[in-house]
Amino acid sequence: MSPHDLAKDLDNLRKLSYFYYFSEAVNALILIAAVGYIAVTGFLYYLGGASLAVSLISGGPVEMANSLLDKALGAGPLFAGTVAVGSIFAIFAIAGVLFGHYTGKFQREQKHHTFCFVMAILTATSVPIGTAIGVPTIILLLREPVKKAFSDGDSVQSPPLDSGNLGLLSNLFVLYGLLSVAVSLISVLYVIAGVYGLTGNAGSTEQGSWFWPAQIIFSSLILVLSIGLSVCTILAGQFLKRKKAFVFCIITSVLISLFAPFGTILGIWSLFVLFSDPGRAAFRNNA
Repeated sequence: MSPHDLAKDLDNLRKLSYFYYFSEAVNALILIAAVGYIAVTGFLYYLGGASLAVSLISGGPVEMANSLLDKALGAGPLFAGTVAVGSIFAIFAIAGVLFGHYTGKFQREQKHHTFCFVMAILTATSVPIGTAIGVPTIILLLREPVKKAFSDGDSVQSPPLDSGNLGLLSNLFVLYGLLSVAVSLISVLYVIAGVYGLTGNAGSTEQGSWFWPAQIIFSSLILVLSIGLSVCTILAGQFLKRKKAFVFCIITSVLISLFAPFGTILGIWSLFVLFSDPGRAAFRNNA
């Protein structure tokens, strides 16, 4: 293959890379919708917690339990289903944003041939638009001169990771984790309301007989998961500062990005830092 033909192939790859940025934008819209879905549900949950606090202050625990039964009967399963569905869509959207961004970036920079090839195969399975993008990309990536051009790109030294930005990110993770612990304690009100509802007059109704045990279990689960994620966020902040536990930091970043708006901003920012060439190199060299 002549240098002219190679240059043409690489130019075609660069043109195809912009379609991956379009895919990134579409997944970003899906992420916004999914996270917004979760955020609205979470807001209603914590707004209900504030209402329970008012009932507790004005009428005591039994009044709080009766208030919860009147206002939230059946909302527990709905809340759980909403968060579960929204989280699934959001996690896939986060993956789509990252993969779309880095596939386009690596194709333009002629780096990480295997990653680009795998993503082209996955893209080709999405008929018809993905096929129209993925198949030409696969053909171009299979050509030996193109493979060599990518190998030469992989050998380019990555710039060092900005320690100042990583330190700021680490501190924000710790701060977000501490604030999340405080917010998580709202679930304690739901647990208390469930206990008093089960042992008081509210538990004697036919609806209360099944509602209160479900309420206690569901609220306790939310409390444990929320505090657990908060602790993981604080630990991830410490690991980011020390450039340790790469996979743990990625998983924690994905999970906190489900919680808009601050968790989403912090989590996505962290993922872009971790998946960047300087980010991966810094963690790899510090292993």
